[in-house]
Amino acid sequence: NYTYVPATDNGVKNFSVTLKTAGNKSVTATDTVTASITGSATATVNPASISSCTVAGITSPIVKNTAASVTVTAKDAFGNTVTSYLNTITFTSSDTAISPGSGLPSNYTYTTGDLGVHTFASGVTFATAGTQSVTASEVGNTSITGSQTGIIVCASASPCP
Repeated sequence: NYTYVPATDNGVKNFSVTLKTAGNKSVTATDTVTASITGSATATVNPASISSCTVAGITSPIVKNTAASVTVTAKDAFGNTVTSYLNTITFTSSDTAISPGSGLPSNYTYTTGDLGVHTFASGVTFATAGTQSVTASEVGNTSITGSQTGIIVCASASPCP
Protein backbone atom coordinates (compact mmCIF):
# COMPACT_ATOMS: atom_id res chain seq x y z
CA ASN A 1 0.00 0.00 0.00
CA TYR A 2 1.13 3.53 -0.70
CA THR A 3 -0.20 6.79 0.75
CA TYR A 4 0.03 9.70 -1.66
CA VAL A 5 1.88 12.79 -0.48
CA PRO A 6 0.12 15.80 -2.04
CA ALA A 7 3.15 18.10 -1.88
CA THR A 8 5.45 15.72 -3.79
CA ASP A 9 3.17 13.34 -5.74
CA ASN A 10 0.62 15.83 -7.08
CA GLY A 11 -1.73 12.87 -7.59
CA VAL A 12 0.78 10.92 -9.68
CA LYS A 13 3.10 8.10 -8.60
CA ASN A 14 5.08 5.64 -10.73
CA PHE A 15 5.47 2.06 -9.57
CA SER A 16 7.61 -0.76 -10.92
CA VAL A 17 6.11 -4.20 -11.38
CA THR A 18 8.02 -7.31 -12.42
CA LEU A 19 5.90 -9.87 -14.27
CA LYS A 20 7.52 -13.30 -14.54
CA THR A 21 4.80 -15.54 -15.97
CA ALA A 22 4.41 -15.47 -19.76
CA GLY A 23 1.04 -14.59 -21.26
CA ASN A 24 -1.44 -11.71 -21.12
CA LYS A 25 -1.29 -10.21 -17.63
CA SER A 26 -2.89 -7.28 -15.86
CA VAL A 27 -1.98 -5.15 -12.86
CA THR A 28 -4.71 -3.35 -10.94
CA ALA A 29 -4.42 -0.61 -8.32
CA THR A 30 -7.36 0.06 -5.99
CA ASP A 31 -7.82 2.84 -3.46
CA THR A 32 -7.79 1.29 0.04
CA VAL A 33 -10.46 3.72 1.29
CA THR A 34 -12.76 3.97 -1.72
CA ALA A 35 -12.73 0.63 -3.56
CA SER A 36 -14.54 2.11 -6.57
CA ILE A 37 -11.39 4.14 -7.36
CA THR A 38 -9.33 1.76 -9.43
CA GLY A 39 -7.05 1.60 -12.44
CA SER A 40 -5.40 -1.18 -14.35
CA ALA A 41 -2.90 -1.85 -17.08
CA THR A 42 -2.40 -4.92 -19.25
CA ALA A 43 0.71 -6.29 -20.88
CA THR A 44 1.83 -9.29 -22.85
CA VAL A 45 4.73 -10.98 -21.09
CA ASN A 46 7.07 -12.93 -23.36
CA PRO A 47 9.34 -15.72 -22.11
CA ALA A 48 12.92 -14.75 -21.32
CA SER A 49 15.91 -16.48 -22.92
CA ILE A 50 16.38 -20.19 -22.38
CA SER A 51 18.16 -21.12 -19.16
CA SER A 52 17.44 -24.87 -19.00
CA CYS A 53 15.28 -27.59 -20.43
CA THR A 54 13.06 -30.24 -18.95
CA VAL A 55 13.30 -33.86 -20.00
CA ALA A 56 10.24 -35.95 -19.15
CA GLY A 57 7.88 -38.68 -20.26
CA ILE A 58 9.83 -41.90 -19.80
CA THR A 59 7.72 -44.21 -17.65
CA SER A 60 9.59 -45.92 -14.83
CA PRO A 61 10.03 -48.81 -14.43
CA ILE A 62 10.69 -49.83 -18.00
CA VAL A 63 12.06 -53.07 -19.46
CA LYS A 64 15.37 -52.74 -21.29
CA ASN A 65 15.16 -52.82 -25.10
CA THR A 66 11.68 -51.24 -24.89
CA ALA A 67 11.32 -47.93 -26.74
CA ALA A 68 10.04 -44.96 -24.76
CA SER A 69 8.99 -41.50 -25.83
CA VAL A 70 10.66 -38.48 -24.27
CA THR A 71 9.69 -34.80 -24.37
CA VAL A 72 12.19 -31.94 -24.11
CA THR A 73 10.92 -28.45 -23.29
CA ALA A 74 12.98 -25.24 -23.47
CA LYS A 75 12.51 -23.21 -20.25
CA ASP A 76 13.46 -19.72 -19.09
CA ALA A 77 14.62 -18.90 -15.55
CA PHE A 78 11.00 -18.37 -14.46
CA GLY A 79 9.73 -21.76 -15.71
CA ASN A 80 8.06 -20.39 -18.85
CA THR A 81 8.32 -22.38 -22.08
CA VAL A 82 10.60 -20.53 -24.51
CA THR A 83 8.37 -20.75 -27.57
CA SER A 84 10.95 -19.07 -29.82
CA TYR A 85 13.70 -21.61 -29.13
CA LEU A 86 15.39 -22.72 -32.38
CA ASN A 87 18.75 -24.20 -31.34
CA THR A 88 20.07 -27.77 -31.50
CA ILE A 89 20.08 -30.26 -28.62
CA THR A 90 21.99 -33.48 -28.12
CA PHE A 91 21.33 -36.41 -25.81
CA THR A 92 23.42 -38.40 -23.35
CA SER A 93 22.52 -41.11 -20.85
CA SER A 94 23.96 -42.82 -17.81
CA ASP A 95 23.42 -46.01 -19.85
CA THR A 96 26.79 -46.00 -21.64
CA ALA A 97 25.61 -48.73 -24.03
CA ILE A 98 23.39 -46.23 -25.88
CA SER A 99 24.23 -43.05 -27.78
CA PRO A 100 22.56 -40.51 -30.10
CA GLY A 101 21.19 -42.42 -33.09
CA SER A 102 21.51 -45.75 -31.25
CA GLY A 103 19.14 -45.88 -28.28
CA LEU A 104 18.93 -42.10 -27.96
CA PRO A 105 17.48 -39.53 -30.36
CA SER A 106 19.93 -37.98 -32.81
CA ASN A 107 20.77 -34.30 -32.44
CA TYR A 108 17.68 -32.21 -33.10
CA THR A 109 17.22 -28.59 -34.16
CA TYR A 110 13.97 -27.04 -32.96
CA THR A 111 11.66 -25.49 -35.55
CA THR A 112 9.21 -22.62 -35.20
CA GLY A 113 6.40 -25.18 -35.17
CA ASP A 114 7.81 -26.83 -32.03
CA LEU A 115 7.10 -23.73 -29.92
CA GLY A 116 9.89 -24.83 -27.56
CA VAL A 117 8.54 -28.37 -27.00
CA HIS A 118 9.46 -31.51 -28.92
CA THR A 119 8.46 -35.13 -28.28
CA PHE A 120 10.72 -37.87 -29.57
CA ALA A 121 8.30 -40.77 -30.12
CA SER A 122 9.98 -44.07 -29.21
CA GLY A 123 13.17 -42.03 -28.89
CA VAL A 124 14.90 -43.79 -25.98
CA THR A 125 15.69 -47.50 -25.70
CA PHE A 126 17.79 -48.44 -22.68
CA ALA A 127 20.17 -51.39 -23.12
CA THR A 128 21.33 -51.80 -19.53
CA ALA A 129 19.29 -52.71 -16.44
CA GLY A 130 19.63 -50.48 -13.38
CA THR A 131 18.76 -46.92 -12.45
CA GLN A 132 19.35 -44.70 -15.48
CA SER A 133 19.00 -41.11 -16.63
CA VAL A 134 18.61 -39.22 -19.89
CA THR A 135 20.03 -35.72 -20.39
CA ALA A 136 19.40 -33.18 -23.15
CA SER A 137 21.90 -30.35 -23.63
CA GLU A 138 22.21 -27.52 -26.11
CA VAL A 139 24.97 -28.17 -28.63
CA GLY A 140 27.80 -25.72 -27.94
CA ASN A 141 26.31 -24.54 -24.62
CA THR A 142 26.28 -27.33 -22.03
CA SER A 143 24.99 -24.94 -19.35
CA ILE A 144 21.60 -25.30 -21.09
CA THR A 145 20.67 -28.77 -19.92
CA GLY A 146 18.01 -30.89 -18.27
CA SER A 147 17.62 -34.51 -17.20
CA GLN A 148 15.10 -37.15 -16.31
CA THR A 149 16.72 -39.19 -13.54
CA GLY A 150 15.86 -42.19 -11.43
CA ILE A 151 14.50 -44.26 -14.32
CA ILE A 152 14.40 -47.90 -13.25
CA VAL A 153 15.32 -50.21 -16.13
CA CYS A 154 14.52 -53.89 -15.59
CA ALA A 155 16.28 -56.78 -17.30
CA SER A 156 12.96 -58.49 -18.04
CA ALA A 157 9.23 -57.92 -17.61
CA SER A 158 9.11 -60.26 -14.63
CA PRO A 159 10.03 -59.31 -12.03
CA CYS A 160 9.93 -55.61 -12.72
CA PRO A 161 8.66 -53.41 -9.86
